[in-house]
Amino acid sequence: MAGGGVPRGKAIAELMFGFWSYLTDSLHEKTLWVPALHTAFVAGADRTKLHNAMTELRDIRNRVAHHESVFDQRAENARRSIVYVARSLSPDLRDHLVSTSRLPRLLRAKP
Repeated sequence: MAGGGVPRGKAIAELMFGFWSYLTDSLHEKTLWVPALHTAFVAGADRTKLHNAMTELRDIRNRVAHHESVFDQRAENARRSIVYVARSLSPDLRDHLVSTSRLPRLLRAKP
């Protein structure tokens, strides 16, 4: 791009997953969460619960990315964290995930 700018979508796409979970850390409650970040989530979203869910998802994502075993992990807990984060962003997103996900059926089958 001329002028040294970043192409649209490139900056956000290049951010690590940890960046997003770090935003909800208690260190940023007064500087980011209270003044602005809470508005990105549904009214009444619990920053601590959201941070815990994001941290769990970051950890499992990192294990998968580094080809580490995830069979000793509680897959249902990760699924619940995904649903919680989705609901915190948008009830419609949560509904879409729940209605289209095949994961609960796969977990019940224990392949």
